[in-house]
Amino acid sequence: MGTVIIVTTMVATTLVGSDTLRRAIVVLLTVGGAVYPFGYLLWSALIPFAGVTPAKRIAEWVVWIPFGSAAIAATWLLVWALGTRLVTRRRQPT
Repeated sequence: MGTVIIVTTMVATTLVGSDTLRRAIVVLLTVGGAVYPFGYLLWSALIPFAGVTPAKRIAEWVVWIPFGSAAIAATWLLVWALGTRLVTRRRQPT
């Protein structure tokens, strides 16, 4: 996960033209990628108190779904930005 976050962040900072879009992508990737693994820590900490399945459900709703969704949304934004850049470059006469 770390390598994917680093590579996608480098691609975003290098190739995305809009400052606002670049910042949004980098923030979503960083927050999503950095916080997502803490879901496993939360899950393991809650197992003695709640049991395996309820602890997993809590970790899913508190950490994995929101922060994983942030990383996925950032990746789709990056794909959209790169696709838009590719299409507009092909339309411009050289």
